[in-house]
Amino acid sequence: MGRMADEKPVKASKHVCLCKGPMTMISYDPELDIIRAMDDMNCMKLLRGLSKEPAGSPFTDGLYGMDYKTTADAIRRLSGVGLVCSKRDGPDHIYFINPARVSEMVDFFKGLVHE
Repeated sequence: MGRMADEKPVKASKHVCLCKGPMTMISYDPELDIIRAMDDMNCMKLLRGLSKEPAGSPFTDGLYGMDYKTTADAIRRLSGVGLVCSKRDGPDHIYFINPARVSEMVDFFKGLVHE
C-alpha cells in the first residue's frame, strides 16, 4: 500500500552519520591515533560534553559553544579513532562516548606505570 496523501515522509535531521562503516583513521598505532585526535581543543570540548550526557541531532547551532561545522569535524575526528559512536533515534542520531575504546586507553595508561 502507498503512503496516505496527507502523511509527510520523516526527514532526517541535520547530523553526522556514523552508521556507514567502521572506524577509518585507526593505524598500526591506535593509542597514538587517539592521543593525536585528543590533541585538539574542539575534540576535547566534545568529549567533555559527551562525558556528561549523550548529545542528539539536530545540532544546527552546534554543541558546547562550537558552531555546526566545528562540532561535525570533532565528531568525525573522534569517531574515526573510535572514541565517539552514534545510534539512530528516528530521524535523529544520538552521539555518545564509546566506553570500550576509552577502557582500552585506560588499560594502556595503566600499563605504563609499574608499581
